[in-house]
Amino acid sequence: AERAWHAKQLLTRVVHADVHDVVVKPRSIGLLFLNPPYGFGLKDDARNHADADAGNAERLERTFLKKTVPFLQLGGVLVYIVPFYALDDEIRTYLARNFTNLRFFMAPEQQFKQCVILGTKVKPGHPRKDALDMLAKAQAGELLGPVLPEGWDDEPYTIPPIIEGSDFDFHAVRIDGPQLADELA
Repeated sequence: AERAWHAKQLLTRVVHADVHDVVVKPRSIGLLFLNPPYGFGLKDDARNHADADAGNAERLERTFLKKTVPFLQLGGVLVYIVPFYALDDEIRTYLARNFTNLRFFMAPEQQFKQCVILGTKVKPGHPRKDALDMLAKAQAGELLGPVLPEGWDDEPYTIPPIIEGSDFDFHAVRIDGPQLADELA
């Protein structure tokens, strides 16, 4: 909540809500800064089982990636922050199929073993072997050296503007009391 209220002071439009309570028009966003919750969520068929374990669950990092990437327009930029060990085969393949110019860095702060992956969205295609290999090494802990730099000397990622004439739709279907009061004011 604190981050969302701070962001509202800096940005034109901010929604603070569960991702499942947000409506976003597909292919309408130029930058997706994704730092999902870490760990396992339950599959629908496992919700009623008291003994649910990781075998009945999907990693939240994967769920959030697949849920939100469709919001990103072609040429849009992904910033994906997750623990490096969460880069399972499905996440690696998804990234390699849907993004080009993939770069991997370790986060400067390592309490949660986070990495930062940057990429530019493209039309889905065959996963590139070089990207798959790089991400597999990252997941195995073999790329722990490159840390996200404070300054950027490489070719910059270009965030595309909102498509002219498009009906940009980005809102929450449920909000809490303080946000409602702020909206009404």
